[in-house]
Amino acid sequence: DVCVPLSRLAECISKSKIELDASPLV
Repeated sequence: DVCVPLSRLAECISKSKIELDASPLV
């Protein structure tokens, strides 16, 4: 969603990155 605050967006990005790093597929 475009209306998400920048801090929330950064949180989502960092969370996704952590999940990617933890994924056995990567």
